Amino acid sequence: MCPSAESDEPIADVSPPPSSPDGAIRSVPHPEFPPPPPSSMREAATETRTATTEVLRGLRAGGAITAVVAAARAMSQASHNPGMLEAAIDGLVPTLVLLTPVALSAWAYYAHLIRVRPRPQRTRAATLLVLLLTVIPAFVVTVLFGRLWLQQSGAIRMNYPALLPLTVTAAGLALMVATDVPLRLLRRRHPTGHRSVLRRLCPTPTALAATAVTLAIAVTEFLVPGVSFPDRARSVWLTAVRPVTVPDTLDDDVAWQRVFEETEPVLGVIAGTFSPLVITDHGVLGLDPNSGYTDWIQTRPASTIRIGNCDGGQREASCYAALSPDRTHLVIAYGAGPTRTLFVGIDTATGNIAFEHMHHHSNRYWSGNDNRLQITDHVLMVDDDVLSLTDGSVLATVPDTRFPTCEDDWGCATSGWEPASFFQGGHSTLILGTYCPSDREGWCELTLAPDDNPTAITTVVGVVPAGSQAGPVVVDGWTVRYRDPAAVYTELAEQDRDAVKAVTHPLDAVSLDALSGAAPTPAVPLGDLTTPMRNHAARTLRVQAGSSPGSADVVFEPATGKAYTVQELIERASGRGYLDALTTTRSDAASSPQGMGLDVVASDGTVAVHLDREDMEGDAAVSTADQRYLDDGYLVPAPGIIALVCSRSAAAADPDGSAQTASGAGSSEGTETVVVGLSNRPAATMSRPA
Repeated sequence: MCPSAESDEPIADVSPPPSSPDGAIRSVPHPEFPPPPPSSMREAATETRTATTEVLRGLRAGGAITAVVAAARAMSQASHNPGMLEAAIDGLVPTLVLLTPVALSAWAYYAHLIRVRPRPQRTRAATLLVLLLTVIPAFVVTVLFGRLWLQQSGAIRMNYPALLPLTVTAAGLALMVATDVPLRLLRRRHPTGHRSVLRRLCPTPTALAATAVTLAIAVTEFLVPGVSFPDRARSVWLTAVRPVTVPDTLDDDVAWQRVFEETEPVLGVIAGTFSPLVITDHGVLGLDPNSGYTDWIQTRPASTIRIGNCDGGQREASCYAALSPDRTHLVIAYGAGPTRTLFVGIDTATGNIAFEHMHHHSNRYWSGNDNRLQITDHVLMVDDDVLSLTDGSVLATVPDTRFPTCEDDWGCATSGWEPASFFQGGHSTLILGTYCPSDREGWCELTLAPDDNPTAITTVVGVVPAGSQAGPVVVDGWTVRYRDPAAVYTELAEQDRDAVKAVTHPLDAVSLDALSGAAPTPAVPLGDLTTPMRNHAARTLRVQAGSSPGSADVVFEPATGKAYTVQELIERASGRGYLDALTTTRSDAASSPQGMGLDVVASDGTVAVHLDREDMEGDAAVSTADQRYLDDGYLVPAPGIIALVCSRSAAAADPDGSAQTASGAGSSEGTETVVVGLSNRPAATMSRPA
């Protein structure tokens, strides 16, 4: 129990009064006649002074508690986010190194000086000094940390870890120092006599209330990130469709058109389980193949980033999305700071978030392009961690795998990690590494492991790369391999480097699951061919023929397990191999004035489908001079629809006519992405699954 407040009053001096210099005895009040009671003004001044002192004591205690708790919170967040704090406060380190010792020295000098009760002139000078060197810098550091938190959080559109707790820590210290200065001045002018430690530590109700208010304000400060930078995904389910097959043929029947304006940038369009998927700069949209309307949407304030070291010019979003070979799971990434990446796994059928995984990189100079990422039907491998696609839990750690080093640029085409299209491995197999030596041009070796047992490592030789200085091609868990690797290995040692694309060898299409031992799948003979072609959005393997007359490229369809020559596909004009071989290009002026049409061209150069602007836009009241297509576009064969994706100029309203462009006064040109639905195969609607 705390002592009463009365014990804080000065203790009366009952010792005999000292003798005067002349030896006379000073008069002392007679005990039978007590001194007159104090005036009401003195009592009021004493009560006000005591209340002020207790409020300052409470604020000082609240600031100290806030600083300690916030500092512990900052240390905890920094330990869970290695490198983030160091990268953020690099610019503040010189300021902190300079201010901290100066502020501590000034405050220590002031505390000592007040204790010895100097003259008023020295007290004023010391107070001014501590205000300039301690109190004001403490508030300046608080503002600097707060501004840095806003800048860094705004850059990633998420709460930047450790910076807000450091801001609260600085604010708590600033409050503690700011209240300590007047508190010491009050004690100097009105000393209360000696008090025990218990009396000094035990708070009065006034001090306790001031501390509670301070802590309440500090708690509300920790709620600021949730309001300012909400890191919550917005998931909206609008319609749903039953799964249908991908159309086998292409026609000029335009089912719908969906336009994404410049304010909603599109990174690419890919095929999901039920429908086309649009990868945007903030998330993913699933389109209804029947109408082009949004089936579901998954988005958040943060910006999606490239998740691997791949060609940034790939418009099919293969640099921005990891898609499982069976296309049931999609993984996108958000930049969450210098050493963090937030990976989000999405069910492509429903748009539901399967998992969220914040991955930390030990290298503070890590770049998002350096991800070692791979996906199968069951797991996602990020660096050495193997995550479940169901809930994001860490299932295993990939063991260290050593590969031959490249002494120079010509030492080997690939040694180590080589990303495949959409970062795919096999259906149940992880590709741990690739080695393609330069002294065996046209030869690669794969290091594989089942995704449920990453330690069961297998090295497979005789895999065919996609030409000189390139790695193997993997599509839907299949790749191309020499039928007799031992014989070809000896032959390649004596073969001229430039003859790789001209010399043919018997090749097979092989499943990675069969090579790793995950699943027994027989190889499919392809014939005497040269090298596979890399197509980042294809679902088929196309292998080039030799230069002999009558030879033709061969296309292997993993979904059916069959191989066809390109000529057979052109004559049949159907099938996934045929659709993958189609390319799009802008029409010339003869067939479509001002490049306003698009042609779909087959492998032999013939125009399979021609689309005029009127075919794609219907009765839209836009003159041909207002808009034009800016690229050749690409096709996305998806369930129920074949989507044609291209970029088009957009005329933005400019009423005052200040923007003079080629389109004329009164408009300013932007860019919009157009998705056109072709060859629709209607799918029945269904209710949302539980």
